[in-house]
This record gives sequence, structure tokens and C-alpha cells, in this order.
Amino acid sequence: MEDILKDLRGVVDVRAKLLENNLGEVEILYSPEETTLKDLKITASTAGGERHSFTVIAAREDR
Repeated sequence: MEDILKDLRGVVDVRAKLLENNLGEVEILYSPEETTLKDLKITASTAGGERHSFTVIAAREDR
């Protein structure tokens, strides 16, 4: 999960934590010049595959 997001253009750092019942949380540090928060949320929700569902709980812009 973290590796998928870290490979995206504009992502500086990712911290993902799997909680219970295959649900997880993601914190992302990103460059707003290279990607959007909307795109990161969409990618995070699908990056866990069929077995896990992740939600972006924190996103900070790297400036």
C-alpha cells in the first residue's frame, strides 16, 4: 500500500496503518504542484486492493 502511493508523482511520504476489519488509515505528505488531494484520496481508496479499504485521514502539503 505505502509503496504504491510513494511511487506516485508528487508524494513525499506516506504512513499507512491497517486497523481492524480490513480498514486502514493513510497519512500523506505531498507536493500540491505535482498532484491533488482528490487524486490521492482516489488512489488510496483503491490501492488496498480487494481485501483492504484505506481512507486518507491526514494530508499535508510539502512546501
